[in-house]
Amino acid sequence: MEQHKIKITDIYGQDFGEKYITKISWDILGFPSLIEVDFACKNMAMYYQHDTDSYINEHGNLIGKIIK
Repeated sequence: MEQHKIKITDIYGQDFGEKYITKISWDILGFPSLIEVDFACKNMAMYYQHDTDSYINEHGNLIGKIIK
């Protein structure tokens, strides 16, 4: 099975490229609510935002969309 990737940009549109997803945590309804991304040789947590259908980091400055 191929490892999933996420495309990351910042809130100003600067592209940070495609990063590998290292961990996925599911909520009680079966949706991926938290993912960890290999970002700059360190795992970064990103949380699902229902209104934008994307993931955002804990500082709110990086946005990601999962690539199949």
